[in-house]
Amino acid sequence: MRDFNSSITKALICFTSGILACFFGTTGCRPREEPKKQAAQSLEVPDYCPQSDESWRKWRDEELEKLMSYSYTSNARHMGRVFQACQASLEQSSSAKLCLSNLERFTTSKMWQETEGHSLGLSMSDDEYFASVPSTQYFTLPDFLMNQEMLQLLDAWDSKQGIDKILEQVDRHNAGLNDQSQRVLAIAYRSQNIPSPDDTQSLSRFLFYIPGDEYSQFVQFALRDRISSPHGQSISMIVVQTKEPGSGEPLDSALVYFNDLYRVRQGEQVHLSTRQKENSGRLENCLRCHSTPVLPVKPDPVFFDSARFGKALAEVNQIINHYGSSKAAGFAPNSDGPGLLEGVTVTDALVKECAGSLLASSESISRVATAMNCASCHNGKTRGQLTLSAMSPNQLPLGGNLISHYVQRTKTMPPGADLSDLEREALVACLSYTYSRTLRRRANNKQDKSGSLERWLLQDQCHF
Repeated sequence: MRDFNSSITKALICFTSGILACFFGTTGCRPREEPKKQAAQSLEVPDYCPQSDESWRKWRDEELEKLMSYSYTSNARHMGRVFQACQASLEQSSSAKLCLSNLERFTTSKMWQETEGHSLGLSMSDDEYFASVPSTQYFTLPDFLMNQEMLQLLDAWDSKQGIDKILEQVDRHNAGLNDQSQRVLAIAYRSQNIPSPDDTQSLSRFLFYIPGDEYSQFVQFALRDRISSPHGQSISMIVVQTKEPGSGEPLDSALVYFNDLYRVRQGEQVHLSTRQKENSGRLENCLRCHSTPVLPVKPDPVFFDSARFGKALAEVNQIINHYGSSKAAGFAPNSDGPGLLEGVTVTDALVKECAGSLLASSESISRVATAMNCASCHNGKTRGQLTLSAMSPNQLPLGGNLISHYVQRTKTMPPGADLSDLEREALVACLSYTYSRTLRRRANNKQDKSGSLERWLLQDQCHF
């Protein structure tokens, strides 16, 4: 009986995961690029546009049923194209415009991700995004990271005394600074879950934090994992702006800009380019992984040299935590669904329903219910909200998503929670269930059992 009940529970988890999978035609934060052109070509301008509140409501209900089904996974992009093409009609129906605002943001964002030249998922083109930074210096590496000696040392980081020589370069740079608060911090580590965004798919990294007055840079070099492996190509940059250019006025929230540079090798020389140029313009929506734009650094503890880099790691993570809920510049807010557990009342009865046979005792059920408190920090103020992307099946290239990674794999979330492995499994199942379930059929079933994603898309409290 235990095996049978476990099978039922796993089937329920697969069902809710399947609903989420409808919105993603890729696996991992670095999605497969080949289907993109085909998807873009399939987005056609609609033959007609709804002309009244009633026709917009009818269109929404019909299309949303397809959106939440397994058989029509591209419908979000199709709906986004309708919203774009029918703006004039939508503007004339003020009630529809208001009550469809969540659905419009959500589907339009999915549409842009499949449109050539908009692989970041923005209404502005990728070129326009990179040109929108306040200064070209934001994406310019400091001189000591661009000289050939340093670039070649990073290629040979795993050779004898390789790390020592790299740190000597950093120390030489820091010694020449007039203001020691501007000193660079350097950390060598191995990622736990995200391979580099290049052909090598390496996990090894060298991170440099370069502080500044108006903005600071986090520059991360992909490194080869083994001497026999090819050299890393990508240089991932996150630039955090904390003050207005010129005036120096502090910003209410830090603004974050993303870019990936690329290393191209010709003989013994290492030349710098951009990933956009070297990868035929193909990028991806950064917020699929960066729900909080600047994420703390979490090295694989098996490979981490805490004696050498532990102090710098603690200092960098303290700086990152100080940013709180920073904002990704240029990215539309609230376009990836509601925050986790938004509008959900957590009770022991709910946990018992969603956990199935995973939890045998009332004490375990209560512990999981107490742990379902993500929004106390991930509220868009203290930390970024956890939305649809964080729940995506196989969001991370090595399997799982942000939720399962931190709850089950590293067991660092929720902070301080003393949960068993089964309780952690139940917690992930319940978070997925409350977010994605689509049990309601509006015409025949008045009982509200839909998940927070569907309720958010429908804007149930908005009538038109």
